[in-house]
Amino acid sequence: MIAWIFLFVLITTDVFPGRWKQRIKSPVVAAELYFILSFYFNTGHTAKRHFKLYGNSISLLPLKVSYSRRASHQISTHVLRILLEEVLGYEDVVLVSDDSGLSVDKALQTLTGCDNHSCLSSVVPDVMINTEVWVPPGYQYNKWVDSRLVDEAGTISTHGRFGWYLPTSFVESLWNESRIIADNWRALELQSVLGQLLCNTSQLNSHINITEYKRSCEDIVGCINGWLHGAKCRDSDKHCAVLLADFPDHYGSVIRQQINSLGLNISVAWLGSELEHVISRMEGQPFLLLNWEPNTVSRTKQMTRLSFPPCSASVSIIKAMTSQLDYYNCDFPPSHLRKFAWRKIQDNAPDVYYLLSKIYFDKDTLDILLRKHKNGGVI
Repeated sequence: MIAWIFLFVLITTDVFPGRWKQRIKSPVVAAELYFILSFYFNTGHTAKRHFKLYGNSISLLPLKVSYSRRASHQISTHVLRILLEEVLGYEDVVLVSDDSGLSVDKALQTLTGCDNHSCLSSVVPDVMINTEVWVPPGYQYNKWVDSRLVDEAGTISTHGRFGWYLPTSFVESLWNESRIIADNWRALELQSVLGQLLCNTSQLNSHINITEYKRSCEDIVGCINGWLHGAKCRDSDKHCAVLLADFPDHYGSVIRQQINSLGLNISVAWLGSELEHVISRMEGQPFLLLNWEPNTVSRTKQMTRLSFPPCSASVSIIKAMTSQLDYYNCDFPPSHLRKFAWRKIQDNAPDVYYLLSKIYFDKDTLDILLRKHKNGGVI
């Protein structure tokens, strides 16, 4: 089984040059390579290695790789782990849970053990490699690289983007029956649309487990017991639609500013790990969803992303994330999905950094892997 997994990884990543990838896709060559890999794994041929940190003495350290709740991040992390263990032979590869959410600052701080790019610390960080850091337009991470704290290793896939989604069938029915253009945020100002996006509060409460995200909820003004009520919904939520979301650390503070700045009659229910279960029980019913691409829900269900106004020069996602303006009246921009490594990785294990820099998933490949992940596949 491991040989098949490994063969799929080799074909779907960019570790080999293009001409070799085409050869591997040949059924005959793939079969031959599978036979070789099976022998390779079954005979334990891989020479075991450790990450060595050179200083006044040589320290043997585990390779600590970050993973988060995002399916795409889990996929890239597990693929890297397989390649590190089975190709390069590293014996001690540890996956570390990442609670940085979508904050680039927190991700880089975790990778360096530093609060800022001026740090001179030589402490071994909690995480050494992150395969998916969401870097929004305009974010300057070069100072961290120039200070020799981290290395940027390219992108893991095309881009990532958050957004508000409606079932495509609901969007089409509104157009066919009422000539309402529902793939635009203005549709959420219509009571005829909002009225169909109400949810049973008591049922949703039964799926909310605040212990999953208590700290990140406390960081957002107005997040109480897993709910965020828009300014127009605080007195009564009878005429407010519910935006279903997973965790507050996925742009929760930006969502609050977006709802209030646009004056929307929207409340947010953070359902944590129960989100997909709740959605699966709403089959055939309209619902409003906060989600993103690439992800299992947006890739495996027929969903339509709502368009919001483009951001002006004075408004940016970076300022909104740090609540510098407390005002965000526009759409989420596409973010680069970048790979970063603690600087000591390239200095002491250049083969690890080279492997990291070569892993890349195109959209079609990532779609396949997300479906496998959704269906409980091997990756």
